[in-house]
Amino acid sequence: MSKSNTQSKQAKLPQKTKSHTGIYIVSCTLAATLAMGGVSAYQYLTQLQQKITTAEQQLTITKSEATSLQAKLKSQLIQKEQALENITQRVDNIETLLGTKDKMATEKDLNKRLQVASVNTVTRKTLLTMVPSGKPLNYKRISSPFSYRLNPVTGRYAQHKGIDLTCNPGEKIHATAEGVIKQARYNSHGYGNLVEISHGLGFETFFAHMQKFVVKKGQFVNQGDLIGYCGSTGRSTGNHLHYEVRFLSKVLNPKPFINWSLSNFNHLFTQEKQVNWDELASSINNLVAKPVQMLTQNKIKASSHQVSFGAKATARSHLPEQLKHQKSSAISIASDTFVTP
Repeated sequence: MSKSNTQSKQAKLPQKTKSHTGIYIVSCTLAATLAMGGVSAYQYLTQLQQKITTAEQQLTITKSEATSLQAKLKSQLIQKEQALENITQRVDNIETLLGTKDKMATEKDLNKRLQVASVNTVTRKTLLTMVPSGKPLNYKRISSPFSYRLNPVTGRYAQHKGIDLTCNPGEKIHATAEGVIKQARYNSHGYGNLVEISHGLGFETFFAHMQKFVVKKGQFVNQGDLIGYCGSTGRSTGNHLHYEVRFLSKVLNPKPFINWSLSNFNHLFTQEKQVNWDELASSINNLVAKPVQMLTQNKIKASSHQVSFGAKATARSHLPEQLKHQKSSAISIASDTFVTP
């Protein structure tokens, strides 16, 4: 081989090596790119799977909460049905006591039956006796209503927690409902001579600025009982009675209670919204239901006593014949025993 050919081959060899090197670099770069793309795709698929798993878990929790809520609502529905049944039974008891229940009572609307029971005289009088009602005294006029006002003594704008009733000195003051004297104290400041009565069902009444009182702490009083006399003691500018009505320590406007009577029985319920009259009526129903149960039990006892008495009477009526038969049998046995030989 000639020397020129050998040099030509040696000159061409570096060019091929360079070409292969470039291809190798490109291949490595492409492989690295694909590998990175594969990793990114794997991460994306992993995140997507996690999101799907989280969504499935949330769906499971939602189904569980829905099942729990359904069970809770079902339990509440059962309780409401039981409460309705109890109310129906109480209405039946009231109607039995008051003599208003008829053969078609079970077909009446419950609200109508409650309305019939609520207007009955016995229920009305029970409420009017236990809840403050009527005038505490024969007053001339209302000198200061229940409202925010400018206090005539202090000169400050403040709530007037009761109602001021002007009266002659020594005018008789009466309890407006049955209850127990919670306090009866003499004082020359503030309310002056004060009597506080605690009534049933959460009600209280205050009688302030009295001339004097005739009751003592712990004494039981009936509606209409004399508790004291009108005066002008304490922080007062003239003879009057400061009268308050409270329910669960909340002051109420006494005027609707003063005007409440049998003739306008529903008046108080529409005027005073701070009292849950439904719960109060339920308490009255419970009080009325007890005598009904006692009457029913007494009737059952009386009926069984009559049956027992009738059985005893029947036995006594047959007693002579039984004794006669027993006497005859004894004579017969004696005759058979003592036979003459």
